[in-house]
Amino acid sequence: MGLLAISVEKSPWWASDAIGLSLVFPGDARPSLRDLRAAAPRSADLDAVRFTLDSGGGPEPWVELLAMGLGFEVLGVLPEASAPPCEPQHWFGLDQGFGLARAEWMTLRPGTHLAGAENLLPVVRAMVGAGAHLAEALGARGVVWRPARTAIGVAQFGRLVTAWLAGGPFPALGLTALRRGPDGSMRSEGLHFFTGQEFVLHSPPDCDAGRAGRIAVRLINDLIQRGAITGAEDLDGPGGERLSAEPADDPRTLNVRWRS
Repeated sequence: MGLLAISVEKSPWWASDAIGLSLVFPGDARPSLRDLRAAAPRSADLDAVRFTLDSGGGPEPWVELLAMGLGFEVLGVLPEASAPPCEPQHWFGLDQGFGLARAEWMTLRPGTHLAGAENLLPVVRAMVGAGAHLAEALGARGVVWRPARTAIGVAQFGRLVTAWLAGGPFPALGLTALRRGPDGSMRSEGLHFFTGQEFVLHSPPDCDAGRAGRIAVRLINDLIQRGAITGAEDLDGPGGERLSAEPADDPRTLNVRWRS
């Protein structure tokens, strides 16, 4: 995964609580800094892992993780207080709730030097890669991706991230989510973090939820690569569907419809 390092310094609270990757632990199992250091040999390729510790001199130290050359603040490391919780809205490989009422949280989020770049794919790849390794090594109960409010099982998250980092597709059902509207439309949630837009896929009456979901996942992957759409464009679905996309009156919403 690349070089990992940990340092401890005084923390500015700059990042939004809606940004970052959280590891969820039972109330008596949230890790300490010693646990993080002990997890180093199990958290990435052995030849590429190194943890270092710098006191930083601040009265309220914080932990910074260096992954792939990028720094991520780690909140909620004992003996500090648990990181702020996030209420998930979408569940993948986990029972809804999974003991959240008694859980404690540890969150990775981009460091101050990454302000304004927190949604760039290289930053996200480094963060979720480090988070997936630590979730398994530290025995997390689940993983929560805060921008999309998704809760994901540790094993499933590890598989998604490993495949993505190896050149596979973006983990659409994990780092984003889909919600079926009462009118049968399919709406993305969490895509705005990456592109500045969410989409609404307006399906014809004969399009079932499974097919609409496959088209929506394809749209997420395409839009992650190309970015926001600012005017009318034609798109293709995974089954050869002919689609048209155009921003709504609010340009943060993209309407996608079948072309006649």
